[in-house]
Amino acid sequence: WYYFRYCNARSNDAFDKEDIKYWLPVDQYIGGIEHAILHLLYSRFFTKALRDLGYFNLNEPFKGLFTQGMVTHQTYRNKEGWLEPKDVQKIGDDFFDGDKNPVEVGKIEKMSKSKKNVIDPNDIINTYGADTARWFMLSDSPPERDLQWTDTGIASSFKFINKLYEFVHKHKQYNASGTDDNEIVEKLKSIVNEVTENIEAFQFNKSVAKIYEFVNILNEAITNNIFTKDSFDWSLKKLAIILQPFVP
Repeated sequence: WYYFRYCNARSNDAFDKEDIKYWLPVDQYIGGIEHAILHLLYSRFFTKALRDLGYFNLNEPFKGLFTQGMVTHQTYRNKEGWLEPKDVQKIGDDFFDGDKNPVEVGKIEKMSKSKKNVIDPNDIINTYGADTARWFMLSDSPPERDLQWTDTGIASSFKFINKLYEFVHKHKQYNASGTDDNEIVEKLKSIVNEVTENIEAFQFNKSVAKIYEFVNILNEAITNNIFTKDSFDWSLKKLAIILQPFVP
């Protein structure tokens, strides 16, 4: 019930009806499946109990629920126990630990400290940057499904991020001969709208796919020199905006 206090944290009274009426219910709840009992059931119980006791008139704590998937990874173990992925190396078709002892490859499971199948975010950030990690996680699967972490996935995302920077260098050197690119610009405008709609529907992977489409159209236009300099400039500015929620 503690989140009711956020409506008026400095009040000496437990609840203020008017503040709760103004701030609640929460528009959108986002959480993993493991929160379904402790957070959702209990918060609904306390909401209805406190309503019946006359503290406020709220019937439901949340308007919408979105249950997110988990990040998963292969599990590994040797004769001494579980191993972290960074401590395992593949030689041919077999897997070994740092001392060249054979490693048993287990199931793909939700990342957990007990199974040690975790990826240290600092390792990813130091190697690729935080934006690359965010881009991979948002692009690989719908947010309601589990995401399997892969080295190839993060590497391809890093390659794409670098491709974006290359556009800036191409823009500086671009000498346009194209004059009639209205059809391409209209297509890009349509993609911008679709990215927005998909974000609002929590379909982030579809937004990412549309951004890939935007980038491919833009790249083809400048490669074939059919874009004006102004259109190239406009496109880069729009691309920066639609990228912002994903790779700030």
